[in-house]
Amino acid sequence: MRTRLWLPAVVITTVITAVTQDTHPPGKLRGKVTDESGAVVTVAAVLVHPDRHLAHTPLTPDFGEDRRLQVNQKGEFSTMLAPGLYDIVAFAHDFSPQCAKVRIIEGGTEEHNFVLRPGPVRQGQEIDF
Repeated sequence: MRTRLWLPAVVITTVITAVTQDTHPPGKLRGKVTDESGAVVTVAAVLVHPDRHLAHTPLTPDFGEDRRLQVNQKGEFSTMLAPGLYDIVAFAHDFSPQCAKVRIIEGGTEEHNFVLRPGPVRQGQEIDF
């Protein structure tokens, strides 16, 4: 009876070891979006894009798709990402987008806050002097 219990334990241990050796723990990206006065921009979104210029390095994430994150009522955003380099862009209506490059490390947390500035005047919009 002891032999029968021992064999499944060896198989389970082997499978767990193989899975954990092939995966890298994700890291966390978090931050906040405000305007120049420090007010929270709750209508902002953050686009997370893997840096494809480094496609043949171990730092390149392998998920292949962009992620769009909405900020919450406090202007905060967060997501878990595979370790690697990312381009991130914060944007909102009536503001100029802001870009940054971040490095996500295994099990770490990268914080990046954005300060959005008013965008250019649109055609037909009145300007007060």
